[in-house]
Amino acid sequence: MSKIWTHRKPCRLCSSRKVIPLLKFAFTPPGTSLIQPDGSALVGEKIPLIVSLCEKCHLVQMQDVVDPGLLYQTYPHIGPPTPESESHYEAYAHEAAERARLKSGDVVIDIGSGNGLLLKAFLKLGMKAIGVDPAAAAQEASKRLGALHYRDFFSPNLANDIKNDHGMAALITANYTLGAVDNLHAVSAGVRFLLKQEGVMFIEEPHLLDLLTQNEFDRIHHERLSFLTASTMDSFFRSTLLHLLDAQRIPFRSGTLRLTVQRSDGPHVVAPGLPAFLAQEKAANLHLAEPYNAFALRVETLKTKLNHLVSDFKGKGQKVAGYGASSRTTTLVHECGWNQDTLDFIIDDDPAKHGCRLAGTDIPIVSAKALSERKPGVVLLFAHHHANRLVKQLDPYRKAGGKCVTIFPAPIVV
Repeated sequence: MSKIWTHRKPCRLCSSRKVIPLLKFAFTPPGTSLIQPDGSALVGEKIPLIVSLCEKCHLVQMQDVVDPGLLYQTYPHIGPPTPESESHYEAYAHEAAERARLKSGDVVIDIGSGNGLLLKAFLKLGMKAIGVDPAAAAQEASKRLGALHYRDFFSPNLANDIKNDHGMAALITANYTLGAVDNLHAVSAGVRFLLKQEGVMFIEEPHLLDLLTQNEFDRIHHERLSFLTASTMDSFFRSTLLHLLDAQRIPFRSGTLRLTVQRSDGPHVVAPGLPAFLAQEKAANLHLAEPYNAFALRVETLKTKLNHLVSDFKGKGQKVAGYGASSRTTTLVHECGWNQDTLDFIIDDDPAKHGCRLAGTDIPIVSAKALSERKPGVVLLFAHHHANRLVKQLDPYRKAGGKCVTIFPAPIVV
């Protein structure tokens, strides 16, 4: 039997061995490995959750890598669309089409296409949208949309297949995907081969500075191997014959980094705001240990406040529920040391998760009917990037006396 996870010693970008551990969290199984109703789980082993920093290229990364075949080829849950994500990807498609000067029928490749929202938006614009994702659920999503799909991990070999089948791409996108890839050199080589000379790549990833300032330690889980910055990726892209054109911070998912890239021989002009963005990252000292040490102290304070709040509700004999059973929730629950005695159940909008238990715990995942049937005294909003919508959605529950808690940057009862 092959190993479920491996530990890599050199940096995944520059191969330096000068990689130092910064943050250590409770070991967990992969968040996607929910315990099924029959008690089985794809992965039950608790795997190290340690964040490290390369002292040479300054990539913030995880060195313990779960087998991507286990994580993604059998990926059981691709979340349903939300109003926020639908509007975001509609706007994204228009902005990318304008930046890349797309014409009707141009080939657009979405690496890590997931539920297909971006493919859908590009199809509406008349593009030849092609999804790349190893998950069967992603393939089904593409099929429902009428989009072409390659069920595989993106690589130079796959890029060659796509080029032979459909020609070169005018636009390649990768959203919340590159940070989940161990071999970024292979992805960059495939992009460089498949992208037209005048083509553009759009990338979205969690914004590391927002993660730190908002104390969002739940963004650290086994599906996220790297926390990218514009500065680190600028140097990396240059080494792989790609070139960074622009970097922006956008509010999606409580803070997202968007990078725009072209081939090194491409015709596009670097955005005037890029130098200032790179300077802002440098001023934040993201290449040093100090911001992460300060972050760790704030996380301990947050956990203490959250545990006291939960204990107060339990001490009054009230049930405590959560909303959102994601990989981020897995990190938070394990780090706080909770089980079903602490957290009675977790509500999730994905029916495929109902009847399961959160990875590595005895905490059941249920539908929103549990609010009226089991009447918890408080609901912790784990899906905090949807917190504003959820607070409105739960207004009837709150009017009936229930409380909601937003968790980041500090727990607040609303």
